[in-house]
Amino acid sequence: MSADEIEELRDVVAEYTATNPLLVPVFEAFERDLAEARRREAAVRQARRLSAPALL
Repeated sequence: MSADEIEELRDVVAEYTATNPLLVPVFEAFERDLAEARRREAAVRQARRLSAPALL
């Protein structure tokens, strides 16, 4: 998901939560999951970078 797509999604979420506060926990969980996925992706990229020279 690109940064622009995430920002667009956050705008939509803000509109939904303004009209239905019961959705706030759902979207908070989404934000946590998204942050965790980004951390995992960064760890995988770093591991690949560190192991790439060993493969040569």
